[in-house]
Amino acid sequence: MSKNFRLKYLFLLLSIVFSSLLLQAQTTKYETRAVWISVASGDWPSSFNKEEQQQSLLRILDSLHDLKFNTIYFQVRPRGNTVYRSSYEPWAQQLTGTLGKDPGWDPLEFAVIESHKRGLEIHAWFNTCRVWIGDPPKNSNHLLSTHREWVKKFESEWWVDFGIPEARDYTYKLVMELVNSYDLDGIHFDYIRYPGAQFDDWQSFLTYGGGTEKDEWRRNNITEFVRKCYESISQEKPFLKVGSAPIGIYQAMNGAQSSFSGLGVISQDSRRWLREGIHDYVTPQIYWSFDEQQTPYDPDFALLCSDWIREAYGRNIIIGIGAYRDYIRNELAEQIHYLREAHAEGYAIFKYSDLTSIRSQIRRLNSTIALPSAVPWKDTAAPAPPKNISTVKTNDGILLRWNMPETTAGRKLPFWFIVYRSLEDSVDISSPPQILTVLPWQEQSFLDDSPQAKTGGAVYTVTSLDRFGNESNRYRQAKHFPAQSFSLFETERDTLPVLADNFPNPFSVKTYFSYTLPKRGFVSLSLKHLATLRDTLLFYQMQEAGTHIVYLQSDSLLPGEYECILRSGTTILTKMIEKQ
Repeated sequence: MSKNFRLKYLFLLLSIVFSSLLLQAQTTKYETRAVWISVASGDWPSSFNKEEQQQSLLRILDSLHDLKFNTIYFQVRPRGNTVYRSSYEPWAQQLTGTLGKDPGWDPLEFAVIESHKRGLEIHAWFNTCRVWIGDPPKNSNHLLSTHREWVKKFESEWWVDFGIPEARDYTYKLVMELVNSYDLDGIHFDYIRYPGAQFDDWQSFLTYGGGTEKDEWRRNNITEFVRKCYESISQEKPFLKVGSAPIGIYQAMNGAQSSFSGLGVISQDSRRWLREGIHDYVTPQIYWSFDEQQTPYDPDFALLCSDWIREAYGRNIIIGIGAYRDYIRNELAEQIHYLREAHAEGYAIFKYSDLTSIRSQIRRLNSTIALPSAVPWKDTAAPAPPKNISTVKTNDGILLRWNMPETTAGRKLPFWFIVYRSLEDSVDISSPPQILTVLPWQEQSFLDDSPQAKTGGAVYTVTSLDRFGNESNRYRQAKHFPAQSFSLFETERDTLPVLADNFPNPFSVKTYFSYTLPKRGFVSLSLKHLATLRDTLLFYQMQEAGTHIVYLQSDSLLPGEYECILRSGTTILTKMIEKQ
């Protein structure tokens, strides 16, 4: 970066440095922090062994959680093949070494479950129009075999001709298969464009052009597909975010002159998608540095960021950063500081394997937990808050517990719970440093085993968060300081029963349940067989305060997983058990 040019950012960067010598300037509660996980480029998998693939994916997710990322773009359709069980296209060869060979498990299903356990959103990264590179594959289920007439070669790559209505409809069906089959948080389109001006689509243009100018016709073909997908997805799963990764230059301008731009060269009118409300976000690939433009292939990062943010049309702009380039890694902190000051809704790192050399920078930059950017144009109603928040001192720290909220008057259930902690007198849920963790709705307890929890005291609360980014606006808090454990609300004080794990679990013939009641009252214990949803009531009776042990002879129970349900007053506690 030239000396004169750097002066443009001097005051911005000095203000950031002086505010935090450790580069901990991040205080925004909502900020998408995403990472692309590439199958085609070697992020994952690194072997053809199922167990190793699963373990390596878990290590990736643990790493991203540790670095306080909150979103992954997981590549599901690299090149006309899939890493999920599709009725249309063959399994990706990266899973087994052979295109079309069943790996014996569903990586996307696994990734969805494990991402949500860690508080991560997962967006299906879907390569749209580019379906192969190199010589045609020898597989009868690949698109180059099933519909060769839809696919054209451009240089060494094979691209679907989106001027053919049947080809667009086929791709739409692929997208909806994903949407309806998996509990995704988003669809992330890539290569959603034409490869270049010289693409050989004259025959389809003559057949379907209808007198429209060719460049406009091409842009309309892509936009028609985007609109159809967005409308169908919004109807099926309104919470699901739809976005894409357009190339970084929308159209040539001073400071970003290029012969390769989205609007004019590859028929990618992504600003139109934002303007017409058929996208929730874009992640433009701004894989360049701060600099005065010296060549057409070296535009200025700051100029492009500002251009995209200025033309957001009320939707989310997530800036794509090319961490695979050495000179980008060297100014990573400056780029993230800049996009935050420019009010981008977040950033995405391309790609996971390039995080290795920047982990320490990311750790300082992501000093607090952040929530993925909200989508208020979809929904603004807050979910119901959790109930009966309480704390218990244990040898390992402070155990926080709560119950699922009620859904009276049409209130929504949460998809996430946010746990907050303050070392002061009360919790401020607008303060990102007080976010302790984000948990899936199935988790209704959390152990704070930090040094502060073990030796000092804290104030906690838990709020509900839905998939649109709406947080419950009512909350309760519970204090735990040395020599005392109480709730701020009299109705919550020392009234929660405790349901322990049954022993043995899994069991075959008999098992024992243990639970503790804080006061006398009616209690019921029941089992729900998850496969058949059959309920078995073990007992319902008045019991005294204290610890109780129940013996179960299970000859009459079907094998499988059960939900054990203890009801005491208004409190409901559950545990998962299994009969073999």
